[in-house]
Amino acid sequence: MAITGVDNFVTSGLTRSDTLNDNLEATMNRVLEGGEVKNEDLIMLNYEMSKYQTYITSLNNTIQSVQNQTKELAKSIH
Repeated sequence: MAITGVDNFVTSGLTRSDTLNDNLEATMNRVLEGGEVKNEDLIMLNYEMSKYQTYITSLNNTIQSVQNQTKELAKSIH
């Protein structure tokens, strides 16, 4: 059961990262296609990049924590 929960967490996390990546890519394409780059475009692009980076960092830290806890559990079993 616990493994399934972790698997679901990772799967949903990766799905969310794909969504954020798609949003970032769409924003980048809008900026590039718009011709003149306005400050508002750069602010929105920076916002989307920050959301993506923050989420990926958080997901990575959480997965590392789960891995470390799993290793500790495996050590205590042996």
